[in-house]
This record gives sequence, C-alpha cells and structure tokens, in this order.
Amino acid sequence: MKKWLGILLAVLFVCQAGACAFAEDSAEEYTSELFTVSVPKDIAELCEVEVGDTSVSFYHRASREANCGGFAFAIRAYVSPVDYNGMPGGRKIGELTAADGTIYDVVLT
Repeated sequence: MKKWLGILLAVLFVCQAGACAFAEDSAEEYTSELFTVSVPKDIAELCEVEVGDTSVSFYHRASREANCGGFAFAIRAYVSPVDYNGMPGGRKIGELTAADGTIYDVVLT
C-alpha cells in the first residue's frame, strides 16, 4: 500500500503545477465543485474515491473491501485556516480561487 500511495502522491504533486506526467487519455478524473484530481488509470484501479463538494478522498480498495478502513488521504479545500488548524496530518499544498473570487486553501490530509 505504501508503494502505490507514494506513486500517487508524486503524480499529484507533479500535476499540481499543471504539467501532468501522464497522458490525459490514460487518467481517471475526479471532480468536486472546486477542483479536479487526475490519477493514472493503473493507480486509480487500486482506489475507491469519494467526491464531496470541496474534497476528494482516496481509499485503498482491498483494505476497504476487507472492512479495514482503507483511508489513504484526502484533498480538501477550506476557506479559512481555522477550519483545518490542528487537524492531524493536515498540510496546506496550495491555493485556488473559485469563480466567485473566494480563495481556498488546498489541504492534504
């Protein structure tokens, strides 16, 4: 599980700058109301994904199917740092501006 999670995180950080390291036709896209996360299909097959209004959460499929939780990580958008301060493992990885001008912190948990 650590190996695929490391690969997925590396791909996400490369894509954060807008220069994905894989072809679009070989990727799965998960879209919240604020952002889209692209994941290579061979990695996406290992995951179950939950998309919320301001979040995309990834779970290790085999662990989840075995009723062992399987939560790997989530990418979430918050309006205020107060909303995620003190969150265990929460790390700001960027910012985004919504169509209405609202600025969000993008946090990896």
